[in-house]
Amino acid sequence: MKVVGSITTIPGRYPKLLRTLKSLKDQDRSLDAIYLGIPKESKRLKQSYPELPVEIAELCTVVPCDYDYGPCTKIVGALLQEDDPSTIIITFDDDVIYAPDLVSTLLEYHEKYPEASIGSSGFLLRYSFPFYSTITNSDNNWNRLTGFDLPETGRSVDSLCGFSGVLYMRKFFPPKNQLHNEFLKYPLMDPDVYFNDDIMISAYLSGKDIDRRIFPSIPSPGRCSDSINDTDGNEISFDKLAFLRRFRRSIDKVKEWGFFKQTETVTLAETAGGRLVIVTITIIILILLVLLMLLTPFRSPKLLYM
Repeated sequence: MKVVGSITTIPGRYPKLLRTLKSLKDQDRSLDAIYLGIPKESKRLKQSYPELPVEIAELCTVVPCDYDYGPCTKIVGALLQEDDPSTIIITFDDDVIYAPDLVSTLLEYHEKYPEASIGSSGFLLRYSFPFYSTITNSDNNWNRLTGFDLPETGRSVDSLCGFSGVLYMRKFFPPKNQLHNEFLKYPLMDPDVYFNDDIMISAYLSGKDIDRRIFPSIPSPGRCSDSINDTDGNEISFDKLAFLRRFRRSIDKVKEWGFFKQTETVTLAETAGGRLVIVTITIIILILLVLLMLLTPFRSPKLLYM
């Protein structure tokens, strides 16, 4: 069983990329290869890529890409280099420190669900914004506000969230001679989809009826920080409002293209909008009860028997 990693980066992110690659080299189940997809120029930053430092080049295999597919470039290196349908591809982000047992844990779930793509964070998209639901494999306030129930046995989702690492099989995607026309053309067709690899990759898998499953016991990732600048302003999620607007529009666009025809079941109470509605209704009821008590004339017990 061949297991490879696939990743991309942008100019200026090399210090963080180095730390990410080191965490991938420290896995208790070694990756057979790590592919770094690099276009000639970053479309988003309008910058050429500086020469890679030797210490980065020694940790990965650089795969030149004809186009900058945005964040989707993270999977392109492996898709261009690997032909065997049974090869397992795990994608990573370039600003994350991965736990040493991440790869081995993903492979354990792969053995149980060999025909599924597997991760630990995801989205349910049955309803329109603000009735999306999302959860990550870390216990935080965002999960409590917008998350859905995730049993130990896992749950199928509409879209996998890639920052925490996602396992795919090469056979899930087109062969190299059909890769662009069947898959990679899409992020080049729309600026919002270009920025949302999670949505585009999962949308493509949905069109192939490939299960996307997440599990809560997959190790949580950590962010590159401390001595390295925690943010350089070039992160896609740096401007939260712009990120959310692009995210919403990208979902609408891929649905317009015919993806996500079937979506996973989710109750309104498991969505951000649904919880907001419930809280709002509860507050209104409480206010009405208080007003009713204040406006109701008080009668003493003595007057009631006169």
